[in-house]
Amino acid sequence: MRKTTLSLGLGLLASVLAVPAFAATTITGNLTVQATVVSTCTLNSAAAAGAGNGLLNFGNVTSTLANVDVDTTAGGNYGVSVICTNTTPYTVFANNGANAAGSQNNMKLGAALLPYNLYTTAGRTIPFPTTSGAALSFTGNGTAQTIPFYGRIPSGTTLPAAGLYTDTVVVSITY
Repeated sequence: MRKTTLSLGLGLLASVLAVPAFAATTITGNLTVQATVVSTCTLNSAAAAGAGNGLLNFGNVTSTLANVDVDTTAGGNYGVSVICTNTTPYTVFANNGANAAGSQNNMKLGAALLPYNLYTTAGRTIPFPTTSGAALSFTGNGTAQTIPFYGRIPSGTTLPAAGLYTDTVVVSITY
């Protein structure tokens, strides 16, 4: 009886081992990945002082016997930085500031004014445009592009009382 049981057990084991294993089946599908890149521009500060904010600081002004010049490319100053989608055309213009008298930019302390002008180049021969019709034209490249500003307090300006004079100029980007 033992022999029969053993034979039966070995036969059963052989039949289990002889059953083919079921092969795994693989099926495939596709995942479509897409994004729509839209033309866009954002303002960003070159020195991260706040989105879209630049700084043009004339520093300590003690005389206007000569022009007092400053620009946003040096000395702790920074221009307004624009990030536009690659190949997106955009234009830039700025108003005459919160304290303008006609077309004259002015910094202000109380009622006292200190006049200054903004230019597009270091030679200070081309005033910074103040309307969209005269705006500077650029093309975005997908990275930050800094718009420089060149300022001048004209020689011969009568200096007002001592103190910190400020102005806020609104810079507009059209794309």
